[in-house]
Amino acid sequence: MDKKKVLIIAILVVVGLCIVVLAIGALSGGDTDSEPTEVAAIHQPTVEPTEELVEEERLSDPTPITEPTQAPPTPTKEPTETREPTATKEPETPTSPKGDGIYTINVEIQSGLWESQGTGGFCYWELLDQNQEIMKNSLGDAGGSANLRIDAYEFHSDGCGEWIYVEGTEREPLPDISEPKGNGFYTVGVEISIGTWESQGIGDMCYWELLDQNQEIIKNSLGDAGGAATITTSTYEFHATDCGEWMFLEGMTREPNPDIDEPKGDGFYTVGVEISAGTWESQGADDFCYWERLDRNQNIIDNYLGQAGGSATIQPTDFEFHTQDCGEWIKQ
Repeated sequence: MDKKKVLIIAILVVVGLCIVVLAIGALSGGDTDSEPTEVAAIHQPTVEPTEELVEEERLSDPTPITEPTQAPPTPTKEPTETREPTATKEPETPTSPKGDGIYTINVEIQSGLWESQGTGGFCYWELLDQNQEIMKNSLGDAGGSANLRIDAYEFHSDGCGEWIYVEGTEREPLPDISEPKGNGFYTVGVEISIGTWESQGIGDMCYWELLDQNQEIIKNSLGDAGGAATITTSTYEFHATDCGEWMFLEGMTREPNPDIDEPKGDGFYTVGVEISAGTWESQGADDFCYWERLDRNQNIIDNYLGQAGGSATIQPTDFEFHTQDCGEWIKQ
């Protein structure tokens, strides 16, 4: 092939390629639905802010500067009331006051004499041995004493109030030691005077007793009220219930009653004051007439139990005459 033909063919190829390129361009520009090509962001170089720039921005910022808000004041707490320091409780010892409960003797409670400070008629206490056998007990009025023997193992109390230890303590007589007394226990020489006291009550369920320090009965009486009880120096406690008021007779001058020779019924009569010495005759018919002549210590001088209708001779040395279920007595 000659050179002329080759040149013509090359020109035609170039022209064809140009046509193809133009056709493709026309097709691309006319596609309105195609997504726009994302233009890559031009990276700006980072510039570190200087103090001058910061100040310039602050001055050019139109935002007004707000005054700092002041925080509301914290409410002041009222000062709390100062409490007095609590008194230190005394440590428990065997001689500290005791209440209801069971106490081991010479461990939790000291052996010796204790006195109930309670009131009421249902105080119960007992001394127990190691086998819980009762060595001594009492049920009745509170306010009496209990001698905790060293050979006892436990002391049990219920309903007696507080117990205080009185062994070896010096106790001054109370100002009202000789004033009238009612029901209850009274420590002789402290709460009640030694001497003769007379019941002013009525009724037939009067009970009184003289007790020693071990709560053993020295003397007692159950029956008509109105009689006498002589408290001796050997008595530690006097206990009375349902006898009415007791009046102290020692040092008292008593004139004979106007009806000293008048007929008498059941009751106690002080010789020379409420009944005259001499012979008196029962007018009753009961099979259980009882009478007794008593000395100042309530010891029986003479007595009788049986058919009513007999006589009784009262001596001037007698202190009291007591009669029951014998009917009326007439002075002979």
